[in-house]
Amino acid sequence: MTVFRESRGFELETFNSAILPSVLKKQFAKWLSLAEGCICDIISMVHFFTSKVLNISCGDQRLGQNILSFLMNGLIETSVSPFDDVFFPFELRGKEHH
Repeated sequence: MTVFRESRGFELETFNSAILPSVLKKQFAKWLSLAEGCICDIISMVHFFTSKVLNISCGDQRLGQNILSFLMNGLIETSVSPFDDVFFPFELRGKEHH
């Protein structure tokens, strides 16, 4: 904390740029779990919504579940892409430090 206090400038815009890497590293560490949680929530909501729409529109729960099973193959493949997009910067960052 003393490093941060000693690094403050007289104005809000000025600061010691030496603290920037440590600040970004702390923010970076939390970002992965936040992004992963958001993606999982979105996938769950899409799955729930799709299930409800199919069950209501088909009128027959079994038919709705069969259609959902058919759609799930494409949905599972599609849901992997956001995770790849989230992990990619972390993979690059890991390669920079090795």
